[in-house]
Amino acid sequence: MNLWRSLEGNVRVQLLSADITGILDRLRRSGIEVWNVSIENDLYADLTISRRDYHAMEELTQKRGDTIRILRRTGLYWYAKAMVKRPVLLVGLLFLFL
Repeated sequence: MNLWRSLEGNVRVQLLSADITGILDRLRRSGIEVWNVSIENDLYADLTISRRDYHAMEELTQKRGDTIRILRRTGLYWYAKAMVKRPVLLVGLLFLFL
């Protein structure tokens, strides 16, 4: 994973489709970058996409009747978002660094 992808945030999803190659080709044509694709069997594939492309992929798969499920969120974006929800920890870290 490169630094830019980590800063942007990634989503590892599981795709359920009757036509895995067809949906992957459709994603490519719509401009959604997909990497780390592992086809589990004829119906399931695990793949990683950018956080920003998730909603576009969700709309595209719903139109086709396919389903996606989030497996894991990775990247610095998600860590920073989790830290914002913990203000006491942030203040403690600030005092520690000062």
